[in-house]
Amino acid sequence: DNAASNSAGFKELIKEKECSGIFHSGCAAHGLDLTMEDLYKEPWFKPTMDKAKAIVNFFKQYRSKPGHWLLQAQEAARAKQVEEWKANPRGLKDDKIVPRVLLRHEDTRFGTCKLLLDRLVQLEEYVKQVVVGENWATCPALKPEQIERKDRIRSIVLDEEVWEKSTLLLAVLKPVHLTLDKKCQQDC
Repeated sequence: DNAASNSAGFKELIKEKECSGIFHSGCAAHGLDLTMEDLYKEPWFKPTMDKAKAIVNFFKQYRSKPGHWLLQAQEAARAKQVEEWKANPRGLKDDKIVPRVLLRHEDTRFGTCKLLLDRLVQLEEYVKQVVVGENWATCPALKPEQIERKDRIRSIVLDEEVWEKSTLLLAVLKPVHLTLDKKCQQDC
């Protein structure tokens, strides 16, 4: 981040008589990115984001049985979609295709909160199928110390307020993310 250097250089520049009328503003994309970082710390934002991250992290664990069950539920839905598409090729819309995987949040990558929430909300039906399924109830492959975490994740997944708030957060993040994404495409 070179904002301080730019500001200092601008202050020196406007000392020159021929440059005194120049106006300086900070980078809009950088300002929006900082605003989003501040949003993540807000008390109305952070608890829901933390719950969404907990769900994704649980399902994305290395060789995770729940992650495997989620993929199975998605593959079954995809197979059904393929059959529907074969019957009516023009009937299937791109936005209705089941996405393949949940996406993790990365602290160092711009916009991953939005991407995580977007994919999680898209997969809500399948995540819920997994936590109420027979495999989840028996779950023999989990270690004893994971049982408490599994139960916590199940309660989060079945809490409708988490999904409602995730959808609201997504509505807040989408326009800002779109603006930043377009700005970065132009400048980067």
